[in-house]
Amino acid sequence: MKIIILGAGKIGRIIAESLIDENNDITVIDVNEEKLHQLQDKLDLRVINGFASYPKVLREARAEETDVLIAVTGSDEVNMIACQVAHSFFKIPNKIARVRSQDYTAEVNLFSKTGIPVDYFIYPEKLIIDSVRRLIQYPGALQIVNFYNRIASSITITVQKKSPLLCLSVFDVQKRFDHLKCKVISIFRENYPIFPKESTIIQENDEICFVVKTENIRFLMNELQVLEKPYKKIMIVGGGKIGSGLAKILENIYDVKIIEKDPIRASQLSAILDNTTVLYGYASDKELLFKENISQIDAFITLTENDEVNIMYAMLAKKMGAKRTIVLIHHGSYLDLRYDMIDNIIFPKQTILSNLLGYIRKIRSNISYLRRGTLETFEIKLNRKSKHSGIVGKRVVEIDLDEGIMIGAIIRNNDVIVSLSEQKIKLYDILVIFTTNKKHISEINRTFK
Repeated sequence: MKIIILGAGKIGRIIAESLIDENNDITVIDVNEEKLHQLQDKLDLRVINGFASYPKVLREARAEETDVLIAVTGSDEVNMIACQVAHSFFKIPNKIARVRSQDYTAEVNLFSKTGIPVDYFIYPEKLIIDSVRRLIQYPGALQIVNFYNRIASSITITVQKKSPLLCLSVFDVQKRFDHLKCKVISIFRENYPIFPKESTIIQENDEICFVVKTENIRFLMNELQVLEKPYKKIMIVGGGKIGSGLAKILENIYDVKIIEKDPIRASQLSAILDNTTVLYGYASDKELLFKENISQIDAFITLTENDEVNIMYAMLAKKMGAKRTIVLIHHGSYLDLRYDMIDNIIFPKQTILSNLLGYIRKIRSNISYLRRGTLETFEIKLNRKSKHSGIVGKRVVEIDLDEGIMIGAIIRNNDVIVSLSEQKIKLYDILVIFTTNKKHISEINRTFK
């Protein structure tokens, strides 16, 4: 597939790194020559230095032969104009744009065949905000991912020393929690995912991924003894788009404070936020943290652009008594390090790609990444085109799948089915499928067509 990416910034790099692994022909366009050189030194792709929306620049990138254009420059306007040029001049069939301003996205008729031809939106900041919000909503979870209108979800928890799961077999766990319509999907042991057998024994420090009916998440967490008391006091570090957006969503529910080091931005935040306490200063200032009662903070969330700063701020806050720390980390090199003082990590790459790759791969599915990208999930709806795939009417146990692929749940008529082996696949079922390796994607696509 031929893909043009407009913008070699953080989001553009993330997308290029992922798509290059799938043997796509990628060209990246940016006005910053240094960023392009850095990208080309790392990845096998073509780069063009120029303005992303200029027809002559897109022509140089062979836009007329392109399948997908992904506009992720720092300017909403450039991204939208580039999509218009791609449509009008080059007839590129799939146009994806990063549009952050709600003044644009709120206009229902702005993006259409008669308006600006954008087929799919990327809003990274909102995706990250939603990830943090879910962790605050379900205190004690490592990660929560929602499937198909939030009817089903996956939840990942850590098995602690006093956990009721410790030393149980997966069979015993399933039997014990069957009434909650949940199922053990995967165990992350020593940073590696396995699809467990019924005889697999749960060990301390295992990270267990369940699929569960969303309305039962709290009941499951309560019985697992991992549900913490509801959060009341939230402290956010970093008043950028993510930090301010999160504060805006939370401020009418929780007692929210936000720390911003830039005096001008701090003043702007005071005008934007109605019920949030804005603090001008540094989160490394022990005196400031002590004065703001850091020991009473339920969730301390670091959302700056600097990974090292986010990690150090969180560790300091934890040492001073903050109950839970949530850290934004952009670079994958930090993910495998173990931090006793960091409770949750938000990794934007997974969040962004989860929403984008399903559209690009054309599997009629939504895609999610679990636990640092080691496990992928697919939501596949069996529509009328699926009748001839040989799947509809079969029992799940009769479907021949590779060892690294699992049908975790079926969503049917707003219900979640997890006892699957004898279940017959029906038209309009939504299958929640898990895989441990990208090499299985082609088989999933072929099997479910």
